[in-house]
Amino acid sequence: MKQNKTTLILITIVCILCGLLIIYRGQQTIDNLSKLNGTVTDLTIQEFKSGKSGLAYSLDFGISETDKIYGIYLGTKEQAEISNIKSKIVIGKTYTFYLDETVLPSFDGHILGIHEIRNNGQSIYKENPKANFIGGSLLLIMGLGTLLILIYAVKRKKNVL
Repeated sequence: MKQNKTTLILITIVCILCGLLIIYRGQQTIDNLSKLNGTVTDLTIQEFKSGKSGLAYSLDFGISETDKIYGIYLGTKEQAEISNIKSKIVIGKTYTFYLDETVLPSFDGHILGIHEIRNNGQSIYKENPKANFIGGSLLLIMGLGTLLILIYAVKRKKNVL
């Protein structure tokens, strides 16, 4: 029973922290992001494993000014197929990438931290902050709900004794 309680506490903490991080990422402005001016040398739709749900897709950029591979999360195969961002990017052209440094590299090394892409001051791609807010809020609510259940269980157990 104690192991289940410890696991539940850890899940609660992870949900709350991840929810707050995702909400924070969605609220960032361009002033808070790293800026990279670079020429696109390669553009690939990458398939990768995504937890229990199976496969997910990203649009990965080779940029001449860095060895790192940066990308945009596209979601499922269906979502990736309807995304038109790839058609807006021209290989050999220079863009300004605004990068979220809080995004860690995946197992195969690509970093899905592109927040916005601009060319000559015009926005080509911008991450949807509403999606981050909704996803982060759901995790936060799950974490807080679990916390309330834990508090209720502890109080109930004390009243039994």
